[in-house]
Amino acid sequence: MNRNAYMFYFLCILAIGLIGFTYSQPIALAGQTQQPAQETKAVTTNWEYCAITNYGTTSEGTRVDICYFSPSGCRPDRLELANSIKKADALAIAIAKLGTDGWELVGMGPFELATASTGFYFKRPKR
Repeated sequence: MNRNAYMFYFLCILAIGLIGFTYSQPIALAGQTQQPAQETKAVTTNWEYCAITNYGTTSEGTRVDICYFSPSGCRPDRLELANSIKKADALAIAIAKLGTDGWELVGMGPFELATASTGFYFKRPKR
């Protein structure tokens, strides 16, 4: 190839590169200016936790035990329901109540290893 052909190919490649570079940059719409991305700061959320520790039917009625965790230990609470409420329904009612209060179910697992009782664990942003 002669010198003119090399120069032609070089100019074509240079032109294609410049066009590609120009169109790869973000384009501002008319009347808008481009602003640099703002730095985001990490937000730390403090959580509070609770667990449904026991539920069932007794001679006095159907009940659900809830433990609200705190630095000083467990603050127990009991949801008392009518005798006619079944055990599974009592659990559903308690989970719905906690959900209404802003608690999110995050897991299930043993609450007391000695008795192998299952706990239903919840969290919500600290109020």
